[in-house]
Amino acid sequence: MTTCRECGHVGGPAARFCTRCGGAVPQAPAGVAPSVASFQPRPVPTFAARPTPPPPRRQSMAGILTVGGVALAVVVAVAVVAVVDNMSTTTGGASAGQPYTPPAVTQQVPADGGYEQPAPTYSSPAPTYSSPAPTDPSSAKAELDRLVAADRATVESLVGQWVPQLSAKRPGLVANGITYDYVTILADYRANQARYPDAKLLFSGEYTSFKFADFWITIVPQPYSDGPSANTWCDAAAIPPDDCYAKMISHSQGYDGATLLRNR
Repeated sequence: MTTCRECGHVGGPAARFCTRCGGAVPQAPAGVAPSVASFQPRPVPTFAARPTPPPPRRQSMAGILTVGGVALAVVVAVAVVAVVDNMSTTTGGASAGQPYTPPAVTQQVPADGGYEQPAPTYSSPAPTYSSPAPTDPSSAKAELDRLVAADRATVESLVGQWVPQLSAKRPGLVANGITYDYVTILADYRANQARYPDAKLLFSGEYTSFKFADFWITIVPQPYSDGPSANTWCDAAAIPPDDCYAKMISHSQGYDGATLLRNR
């Protein structure tokens, strides 16, 4: 009989290989019977049971990336934070699902509820003259007559109203060391018109509201309903009392009811 050294199986005496495991069977020397008791089977190795691996966890796309992709995951995370921050800044911090409300716009309003208006300016340009002032009385008087005719329509529109009177001159009048004639009367009118471009010229003989009928009168065509209001214009212009006072333009009213001198 033969005994397999690998698995201890007992086979026939002429067996050269184990019929169980296929291992080589030693041959006994001629004339010696094999002994079953002398066989010592090799110990069967034992192996520790492997632990059961835990079930796989679901990973994000960033977690599936290899080590070389970690930097990409970090960049993606930073980009997401930047986009969220930008959206918060743009929408004023509104959370998802809430409508965007634009910031309220406030307007500065003066305490009195109104708005200051710019002070009116004198828009009329100063008059210009294409020809030199006449130097002889006849030519000067002709120019005075022309100016009265040119201004007559404007003066007539002021009939029945009060206006500031700037000057009253007639030939032979002496004032401030000047003896007036037609040349100096024309020069006086032009000087007033240079300071007050809207000034108009009239002849006192055409109206009843003047004491004398031979004066050349310079007025400002700013109408007022009463004498005191007209005198406020003279006060605001800082013109001396003798050179500016309230006068009514009238075809029926006498001098006393149409003249209001200013306090000296």
